[in-house]
Amino acid sequence: MTDEELSEHAKNLAYEIWMLVKLAGYLPIRSINPQDEVEVMINNGLIEAFAVHARNVADFLAKQPRKAMHASHFFTNTKEWGKFWRDNEEWKDVDDEIEDICDRVDKEVVHLGKGRIHAVGSKKDWNPNSVISLIAPRLRTFAEKADKLPGEVKTLITEAISRGLIPAPGPGVVSTSMPITGFVKKL
Repeated sequence: MTDEELSEHAKNLAYEIWMLVKLAGYLPIRSINPQDEVEVMINNGLIEAFAVHARNVADFLAKQPRKAMHASHFFTNTKEWGKFWRDNEEWKDVDDEIEDICDRVDKEVVHLGKGRIHAVGSKKDWNPNSVISLIAPRLRTFAEKADKLPGEVKTLITEAISRGLIPAPGPGVVSTSMPITGFVKKL
């Protein structure tokens, strides 16, 4: 991959992180009227956007590359990223939780997925703060160690963390489990 291509991919990464952080900060403070079809639609769209960006960033930071772009591409020695996974016990402990984010998006956001019917009630709740708290340590390490990551993207990540734009774990559950009585008939 050329430096120019890597720079373009870094811009896409910056966008993914920016959207993830902004949505994570915005979703828990929204209050909606569950009887208002437009508000429910906007809420669901925002939650789905958050989930997709969370999956994209989680996939990017994963132990093994699953997509064309991966954190390892931003290291001169592409095996260096795997070393951080091997050497960090805390990361190993939450690896399954990171995988769950990706699986949930596949099942819940891809509405025609076979697993969608099993996601009901509280299983459809998303806690942006919890999701971010799983991703943030990897994101921080990536920004600190990736020697081919452009400075402006490193700055975006480190400033988001230092200014608290990447929220700490805590309450802030959002849900797509809003009553839709009557709405289905309109479709």
